Amino acid sequence: MQKPMSDTKLLSVLLFLCLVPVLSGSLRMVSLAIDGAASAENVNYLANPMPIIAHVLSYMIFCVFGTFQIAPVFRQRHIKLHRLMGRLLLPIGYIAAFSGIWMTLYYPPLPTNGEAVGYVRIVFGIGMMLCITLGAIAIWRRDIPKHQVWMLRSYAIALGASTQAVVAIFWFALIGQPQGVPWAIAMFITWVFNLLVVEWYLERQRATA
Repeated sequence: MQKPMSDTKLLSVLLFLCLVPVLSGSLRMVSLAIDGAASAENVNYLANPMPIIAHVLSYMIFCVFGTFQIAPVFRQRHIKLHRLMGRLLLPIGYIAAFSGIWMTLYYPPLPTNGEAVGYVRIVFGIGMMLCITLGAIAIWRRDIPKHQVWMLRSYAIALGASTQAVVAIFWFALIGQPQGVPWAIAMFITWVFNLLVVEWYLERQRATA
């Protein structure tokens, strides 16, 4: 029988995945704060910075603190803290997803992105909010197993930005600027991959229970 991944390994892997988008989000926030010169990449954000600020901050909080929420040993040893963080992270997760959808709908698309990229972001943004909603309903009904499953799925969707950042680094090195329909397909695949990893993890947890 395989042993479940320890909290230390799980936290290390997930926090590492959070690192790239957290750093890039922090750099973008600094750029907005110092009001850098407008470019094709940041002109939307400079014209209306509040949505991107809300998105970056809520995403960073949801992913980093969400990592501790899903670590089994940490959750069991700090159940009161887990509940408190959960009450805070539910609305923060909605803000992260909704602000991403809002920017996709109302910001003019970047030159490197097409409509396909926007469609993919909207689908998974709605999917994240749906998972959070089902997770909230489950805990309200005291159905802890279903709550954990849906919150894991919402976390996997949120972590899509991390997986995409890793893929984008290799894409840029091997092919060039990620853009258009090929990049939309790659984004879709990374989100599906994250969700499949969650299903694998859940099945592994059931096998070791």
